[in-house]
Amino acid sequence: RVEAKLRLPEVGDDVTVFEDVRAGFTVAVGYVRVLYGDHGAYLECRPDQVRWERFEPRNVTAEYYDLYRAITPGRVQVYLQKRTVEDKANPPQGRDSKNNCRPEGYADYRPGLVYISVKQVK
Repeated sequence: RVEAKLRLPEVGDDVTVFEDVRAGFTVAVGYVRVLYGDHGAYLECRPDQVRWERFEPRNVTAEYYDLYRAITPGRVQVYLQKRTVEDKANPPQGRDSKNNCRPEGYADYRPGLVYISVKQVK
């Protein structure tokens, strides 16, 4: 579905431009891969691929990630991963969440990388 809608292969590149669906400004250029986990599909980006000037910190005290939100009128949220979720068999509640009770964790989030919901970009 993600590959068809956004025309994105699972393996990334350094040239694809991602824009905020609401504001239309560029939020990232390039991506590592599309991550499919039990909490939905996310773009996985290196920090240098994110246009940080378009974001402001919202919650940098969370245990697993630092959350940044696009400046107004943007909609995109980015999650700078601090630690894996290998100790979480199921994702947080949400429309796209699926409880599969995975012993290895609900998604392969990698510390130091950035995650953006594919639903928030075009």
